[in-house]
Amino acid sequence: FVLEGDSVGYRGDADVSSVQVDAGLEVKSGVAGSEAFAPVLAAIESLLGAIESGDVPAIGEALTRFAPAMADLGQARGKIGSALNLLENAKSRIDLRETGLKEQRARIEDADLSEAAVRMAQAQNALQASISAGGAILSQRSLFDILG
Repeated sequence: FVLEGDSVGYRGDADVSSVQVDAGLEVKSGVAGSEAFAPVLAAIESLLGAIESGDVPAIGEALTRFAPAMADLGQARGKIGSALNLLENAKSRIDLRETGLKEQRARIEDADLSEAAVRMAQAQNALQASISAGGAILSQRSLFDILG
């Protein structure tokens, strides 16, 4: 914003940056200052000029410019509110994903180690029994010895 004498002007640009908040979802970080404030500033400037010149009909006309200017400002606020809703929804989705991932990690980390150790010991015992049985069979001399 620039103050030049009795007038105020917006000297910014119309660029509005966007932020990617989720896969495939970008949200504008605001609205262009000219879109939000130019009508209000023009209404103020018009009113000040009419007051300085003492032109009563021009003052009345300048005052009528405030309602549409405020409506434009309300639309800009609505766009910002809509962007905030998108951000809140994206945050909720991300929080749900984070909770799900934490639960999965907890299930993996909190596996019952004693149960896993018992299953491993049972498998090892079965392997040893198989090796012993195989060794006993192989230590026999002939097919007649095996068949008894």
